[in-house]
Amino acid sequence: MKHWYLVQTKLRQEFIARDNLQRQGFRVFMPTLPRTSRKQNRWITQAEPLFPGYLFIHINQYQQNIAPVRSTIGVLKLVRFGTELQIVPDAIVADIQQRVANSESHPVALPLKQGDSVRITSGSFKGMTAIFAAESGMERVELLLDLLGRYNKISINRDQIDPVKNS
Repeated sequence: MKHWYLVQTKLRQEFIARDNLQRQGFRVFMPTLPRTSRKQNRWITQAEPLFPGYLFIHINQYQQNIAPVRSTIGVLKLVRFGTELQIVPDAIVADIQQRVANSESHPVALPLKQGDSVRITSGSFKGMTAIFAAESGMERVELLLDLLGRYNKISINRDQIDPVKNS
């Protein structure tokens, strides 16, 4: 009977291990969540492992040879308690799969809330401070910018702003 088992991966090699195990025909589940971060003046969203350093594999340890799993690039070892491989109950894996699927249906928002101060990093208003008003689509945000003593609403690309850190 097939069960879910836990595989420990080498440091930051979860995606490599997953891809190599899948190429070998193994059923693998590596839950990820989107993470928004700023790199090179742009906001990017990347998948990040929910459990860094671990992934799940669905095998029958008595009918399948598990030696290829241990020698797969990116894999450190199969998790054992004593000499026995530790089975992860199907219900737990199913619950994690459901939660990850639900989180993917909700887009990740820019890590700002209405009223936060932001600094404009490029364009006509570069260097100016504004107030974050709202997101206005996938790539744009609305800001309130103080021009000549009056707040004006402007819309710019989300990669043109940085949050202002309050000290």
